[in-house]
Amino acid sequence: MRKIILLVLIAIIPVLQAAENEEVIKLLLCYDSPNSDYCVAEHVFKLKQRVEKMQRQLNTQRKNIQSLQQSTKTLQAEIVQLKRQQKNDAKHFAKLEAEMDSQHKAINEHFVKLESTMDSQHKAINEHFSKLETTMDSQHKAINEHFTKLETEMASQHEALDEHQKMLQKFATKITRLEHRLYRYVDNNDGTITDSRTHLIWLKNAHCFGQEIWYQAKQTVAKLKTGQCNLRDNSKMGEWRLPTKKEWEFMLEKKYRKLTLSNALGTGQWREGDAFVGVQLSKYWTASSQTKRSSWYADVYNGLLDTGKINMKYYIWPVRGGK
Repeated sequence: MRKIILLVLIAIIPVLQAAENEEVIKLLLCYDSPNSDYCVAEHVFKLKQRVEKMQRQLNTQRKNIQSLQQSTKTLQAEIVQLKRQQKNDAKHFAKLEAEMDSQHKAINEHFVKLESTMDSQHKAINEHFSKLETTMDSQHKAINEHFTKLETEMASQHEALDEHQKMLQKFATKITRLEHRLYRYVDNNDGTITDSRTHLIWLKNAHCFGQEIWYQAKQTVAKLKTGQCNLRDNSKMGEWRLPTKKEWEFMLEKKYRKLTLSNALGTGQWREGDAFVGVQLSKYWTASSQTKRSSWYADVYNGLLDTGKINMKYYIWPVRGGK
């Protein structure tokens, strides 16, 4: 039996070299074991399994090594290709640098030409502006001379206009005087009418105010001023008043019936707008009082002057000025 064990050991020496030391020791111990056959068979089987496992691992490692070798070859090929690409890129960059140098040179030459052209144009523009300044100076001088002549002519024309205006004013004064001679009532075109006989200035609108008692009528008339009742005569408060009884006597024309006022010329009976407006065929207050409780009024309808109680309400017709 021992011979068989020795033969087995000799046969599995290569395996024993690859196995773990512990299993080898156990196998050697089987040599002196009473059940050496069983012991050897068991441990040989285990060693065989371990060896097969190690062979599988070795095969896997070989495959990994082969894969690594293949990857290495691929990387080497890529490195070679990259080196070639690098060479090509270097050539391309060298070509680009040459092209850029030539373009830069062309651009510099173009800018030199542009600078030269701009200098010439700038010089031409300066010369043109110099000519324009000279022309403008001469034109400005001519314009100043023209304006001087115009000012002289305008001054002479202004003097002539002043003289003409003075003549017109004199003519207007003569016309006004002539109107005062020809017309009984002259429209002053400022909301007033002048009586050429008495030189009394009447309010053109005989119905600017309503009917009031005598004291209120006097207060209302005293407050009258320009801007009221279409007045544009620059009159102030306190200048207007009620006409006196005597002034009404000069105003009324008893030769006319039912309206005892004459027209502007004094040749006929009054009509609306000739020269007064809004004349009422009724009674108007005078400034003349008879007693403390009565005052005179003028009846435009029949031309009568009579007295009435001061608390009665009659119309108001303001006047100012006079002889």
